[in-house]
Amino acid sequence: TLEQYMSEIIRDLDQNQVLFKEPMQSITINNLQGFRYIIEVQGIVQYIYIKDPSRASVVVKIVDGTNDPTNQGYRGVVDQILSTFKFTPSD
Repeated sequence: TLEQYMSEIIRDLDQNQVLFKEPMQSITINNLQGFRYIIEVQGIVQYIYIKDPSRASVVVKIVDGTNDPTNQGYRGVVDQILSTFKFTPSD
């Protein structure tokens, strides 16, 4: 399952002593279920994994390293973009 896959990734990161800002948690993006974790590496980076509900072997990894130190609204733009994410039917 995607959760098992994510748990393996987290376990590997833990073994390499990666600094987690937020542990793995389930998320929903545009009605698609997935998981994310946030780590700190030269800034804060969010990793999102979403599984295609119609194709069990398809997983998308989204890496979001958006920083907005001057509060110009970049986080809102990223959230807006992610809210439109969808899988297209396979041929």
